[in-house]
Formats: sequence, C-alpha cells, structure tokens
Amino acid sequence: ALEILAIREALEPVAVNFLLDRNEPKHFELLQAIVDRLDRAALANDWNLAILLDLEFHGLIFELCAQRRIFRIWESLKTPMLQLFGKLSHYYTDIAEVPARHRDLLDSLRSGDRTRAIAHSCEHVVAFQEKLLANLPPAPEVEVTEGA
Repeated sequence: ALEILAIREALEPVAVNFLLDRNEPKHFELLQAIVDRLDRAALANDWNLAILLDLEFHGLIFELCAQRRIFRIWESLKTPMLQLFGKLSHYYTDIAEVPARHRDLLDSLRSGDRTRAIAHSCEHVVAFQEKLLANLPPAPEVEVTEGA
C-alpha cells in the first residue's frame, strides 16, 4: 500500500498542474458531473458507488491532464487504488464527507489560483493516506535473509 500511495502523492499534483495549464472550462464541467453523482450516491448511502466515483474523479484528472505517460501510470494504479478506497470507506463517519471533499477540491481547481489548487490536491491525497494508514493493520514483518 505504501508504494501505491507514495506514487499517487507524487503524481497527482503534477497531473493537476498539467490540467490547469489546459484551462478548459469543459474539464471542470466533467469533474462537476462526477461530484453531482457523488452527491446522489451519498444521499442513497451507496458506499460502493461513492468509492467508484471517487476513483473516477481522480482518474479523470489524470486523463484530462493530457499527459500520456502520467495517465498510463495512473491506469496501472487503478486496481490497487480501488482496493485501498474500499478499505477506507469503513472509516469515514459520514458518506457526505466524500462529495464535500471533492467539491472543495474542484472549487480550488476552478479558482484560477494554481498554488491553492496544487496545495489542495496535495492535502486531499495526504489526508486520504493518513486516514487509510491509520486504519490499516500493520504489514507482517518479512524476514530478510542474505543471498535471497
């Protein structure tokens, strides 16, 4: 989990930066549509859908940044990220937090303030990681032998 989280932490702010370079209002509309669907999932208390939409939101950022290599790295992370997102759902106290956090992130992206948007993106990813890592069971210790 740590490797996947570290890659995401390093990569997502880069994707956000490229997305902001493109500055296309249609991109924000597409992200807003996912936030709207997250709102409906929260109202229905549908955690499975909320998790999928959370992943879809972030995947769309990677897709819209229009950097082929960055998007391919994200694609390689999708399955393990889905597994991690699924584990985290048990630790939110309120499903309404999910659309609210994504709405706030989208507001930062739309703000035109690159520094704010990238900082918010970093905070969003780090907050996810901290909450997840605090609630994951410790990894079993692996004995390392010489010559292995």
